[in-house]
Amino acid sequence: MILFYLLVTVMPMIRHPLWSQFVGDLTVIKYLGIACLIYAVLYLPARATSLRFFATWQIRFFVAFAVLVMILFVRYGDTLLPLEVSPLMSFASFLAFLFVTLTVVDSLQRLRWVLLMAIGSVGYASLHLIREWQKYGGMAAGYRPGWVVGDPNYYSVSALLCIPMAIYLLRTKQPRWERYFCIGSVVVTVLALTLAASRGGLVGMAVGLLVMALHTRRRVRMLAMALVVTLPLMVMAPSSPLSRILSPDQHDVYAAQHRADLAMAGLRMFRAHLLTGIGPGNFKPLLGQFIDLEEHNIAHNTFVEVMAETGLPGIVLFLATIVATYASLERIRRARETNHELVTRTAEALEVGLTAFLAAGFFVSAEAHRLFWLIIFLSAALVPLAVTATESSSLRAPAAHTPVAPAPRAPRPAPEAPR
Repeated sequence: MILFYLLVTVMPMIRHPLWSQFVGDLTVIKYLGIACLIYAVLYLPARATSLRFFATWQIRFFVAFAVLVMILFVRYGDTLLPLEVSPLMSFASFLAFLFVTLTVVDSLQRLRWVLLMAIGSVGYASLHLIREWQKYGGMAAGYRPGWVVGDPNYYSVSALLCIPMAIYLLRTKQPRWERYFCIGSVVVTVLALTLAASRGGLVGMAVGLLVMALHTRRRVRMLAMALVVTLPLMVMAPSSPLSRILSPDQHDVYAAQHRADLAMAGLRMFRAHLLTGIGPGNFKPLLGQFIDLEEHNIAHNTFVEVMAETGLPGIVLFLATIVATYASLERIRRARETNHELVTRTAEALEVGLTAFLAAGFFVSAEAHRLFWLIIFLSAALVPLAVTATESSSLRAPAAHTPVAPAPRAPRPAPEAPR
C-alpha cells in the first residue's frame, strides 16, 4: 500500500527529474504504477468484500471513454508520436490505475491516507514552485514558475483539486499532527497558486469557493474568511492572476486572443469530423488545416480538445462520466446522517474540487490530468464505504417498529390488618 501512496504523492510533478526520467521505454512513475498493479492483484483475494468494478455509472462511462480513445488513436492517431507518451498508453495506464484504486482503497483508514498523500503531493509540488520563483524570478513581474509541475496552469488545477481535501479534513476529528499538516499544506499551496498567476486557476478558485459556501450554513462568514486570506496575496504578488485579469499586458492580451483562435479551430475540427474526431493527440499537428496561425499549440481547453479529437461520442462519454460522478457524490453527501463523517466530508471535498477543476478546464487541456482521474476513481471507491457505514449504523440503531415490552410493575403492598 505504501507504493500506492507514493504513486499518489508524485502525480502533480510532471517533469520531476527522477519520476519523469525514462528507464528503457517507460518512465520511473510508470514502473511504480506497474508495481502498484502487481500489489493490487495480490491484494484482491484479501479484500473484506468482493470488488464490484462496474458498480457505479461513472466507472462504466469512463471505461467506455478510455476504450474509445484507445481505438481512435489506433485508427486515426499520430503515427509519429512515441507510444510511451501517446494517448493509448495514457488511458491504458488510467484503466490500470482505476483497478488499483478500487481494489486497495477499501477502508476508511486507507481513504484518509490517500487524501493526506494527495494533499501532501500538491504541498510538496508547491515548495518546488516557490523555490523556482525565488531562484529564477524573484520579484520580477511577469515571471511564472512551474517547470517541475509541468506548467503553471497544470499546477493550478492540481492545487484546485486538493485544497478542498485539506479544508474538509480539517472539519473531521484529527490528531494534532494531521491538523498541522493540512494547515501547512494549504498555506504553501495558496502561496504557490498565487505565484503561478493562472487566470484559469483564479476562476476555478472563485467557483470552488462558491460551491463550498453552498455546502455550509455560514456562507457569508466563509466567503469573508476566504477573501481575507487570499485577496492580499492576489493584490501584493507581482505576477498575480488578479493583476493579469484587471491589467493585462501585451503578452496576456495576445495569449487570450490566441486561445480564442484555438477554440474556434477546435470547433471547426469537431464539425468536420463529428463522429470520430481528428484522432487523439492530433490537435496540434493538424491545427494548420483548420486555421492559419503562426504558433501551433494544444487547445488550452479541456472540452474543446475532447470534442475535436474524439468527436461526439467522446465528448458525450466524457461529460457523462462527470455528471455521474456528481450524482454519486451528491447522494453520499445528502446521506450525512447515516454515513461516517469522513465519507461525507470526502464527498463534499471531491465535489468542490471537481467543480473548481472544470471551471479552470476552460483554460487548460487537462483531460489526461492524473489527479483529475484520481478524483473520479475515489468517488467510485466512496460508494461501498458509504454502504458499509450505512449498514453498520442500521445494525447499531434499534428498529423503529419493534415493540418494547413495558417494565413490570412492582406488586402493591398488602393492606395492613386493622388493629
